[in-house]
Amino acid sequence: MDRTLTDLATGARALHRLLLPFATADQAPALAENPGAPVEEIYSALARAGHDLAWSETVRARMPQGDERAALELPDATPVIHALRVTHGTENAPLLLEELRTSGSRAQLNYRISPGASRSPQAVRS
Repeated sequence: MDRTLTDLATGARALHRLLLPFATADQAPALAENPGAPVEEIYSALARAGHDLAWSETVRARMPQGDERAALELPDATPVIHALRVTHGTENAPLLLEELRTSGSRAQLNYRISPGASRSPQAVRS
């Protein structure tokens, strides 16, 4: 499902995409009935289906592609922040993918880190 999100206070826009495989929806009846549910409801349905949820996220800055500049209403030479989040379930199985693209000049990403989280950096490619 693709959505354009707009902050009413600032006018900042973001493109949000949620990819929910049929195999994941089949594991939670509520998802099969309403695959377009808000992401918080999807997480709850997966937890009720017995999954211990965890997330991995990759964030990068890049120049906009195709029609992203127009869709996000970006000025020339403004980079895009591109975040990919994979929701993992029991036994680290990937359950769904979220993609968020927004203006690199207006975005701020905030992460909550728990004590059990790995603190070692992953390999970075440029």
